[in-house]
Amino acid sequence: MLDGLVMTGVVRPLEVASGLTPFDATEIFMRELREPIPNASTTTLLLRASKHVSTPPDMRMSDDDVFLAIWAELARRGVPVERVLRVGAAPRVAASIASLLTAELPALLMDWRGLRDGCQAAWRGSTADYPQWFEAQVTEWFTRLLASDIKAFLNWSVPQKAVFVNLPPPQADPEAQWIWDRFTVTHLELWATESLILEWDTARGRRAGLCPDRVLAARVVDAEVVATAALDKLASQTPHRNQPAPDLSTKHFVQQALIHLRRGNQAAAEEMFTALAYMNPADGDALNNLGFCIIPVSPVRALGPLARGAQLPMGNPALSLANRALVNHLLGDNQLAAQFLDQIAVAHGNAAVWLERECGVLELAVMALDSYVDQLRTHVVNSLEVSGGASSGSHE
Repeated sequence: MLDGLVMTGVVRPLEVASGLTPFDATEIFMRELREPIPNASTTTLLLRASKHVSTPPDMRMSDDDVFLAIWAELARRGVPVERVLRVGAAPRVAASIASLLTAELPALLMDWRGLRDGCQAAWRGSTADYPQWFEAQVTEWFTRLLASDIKAFLNWSVPQKAVFVNLPPPQADPEAQWIWDRFTVTHLELWATESLILEWDTARGRRAGLCPDRVLAARVVDAEVVATAALDKLASQTPHRNQPAPDLSTKHFVQQALIHLRRGNQAAAEEMFTALAYMNPADGDALNNLGFCIIPVSPVRALGPLARGAQLPMGNPALSLANRALVNHLLGDNQLAAQFLDQIAVAHGNAAVWLERECGVLELAVMALDSYVDQLRTHVVNSLEVSGGASSGSHE
């Protein structure tokens, strides 16, 4: 049986969360289930949103317009909807998919089953650990889809394997977790440690709440009870604060690509950025990184993605110009290489680069981009002097 939503609470509310008003998330949700969206509590709207997205798309009781209307109402109230649903809804979507795959329901979620089985075939860890790893990756995928493509999130879109297995580690968002906990989790002992700390800080006036005070006032939590619950957990857990929001931006995959390249697994790095470029066709960084991964095996083949990426917005145009200069140098067109380098006015930050230690032999390095550009410029100028300024022709 599919359990699309795990809600905490009991039939008879306990009065441990507030000295003034009993609070039970389940009771509130059931009582307000048929309320018009503007009249429903924040608790009900968050749980309805989570219930909707964690139900398979073809089994939902309402269409996606209802979910979007709930999102709009929560946003109108000042709730950071995307952040809160990352911590509250994405794990429940992953749990639903894992449950369906375990049940082996015929002809349902065949693409997800194919992804699960395909990844398991290449899994190097313990068989017993694989289901937990797979569900964690699914959670991370939907966490990032919320920021990148809400339609794909609602449709339970399946990632390409090269992206799925290389998803960066999860990033905590304790403030969003606090909002989710205080509106949907009845008992304080089930709150995250950081949620308790943030509740205590807010009650003491040490920080502004993530939501407007009028929204937070819907649940009154006794400060002394919060302090006691927090102290009970602090001995064994370390709080985390203010992590950047996750998404499917190319920058999150660079470190994993470097690991592949250092291990000599160029094909894995290329496959990963090929998938990202397919998913985000307007992402110049994805195409630039794809071309970068191809350079050591085929400078000619790297020309295409590098040229296409240069026509799109990207985070560091100087790096794109340096990559194109290197490719043309490797192909013998030092005049065009020099022209690309001349277009670099400023080069900031560190970058992964290819250093030509011997003729045509490349070595991966991470260094200051301005130093790399200077070295490459000197190398290209020396090559032009040796060849007397001759060029084998443009490849662009």
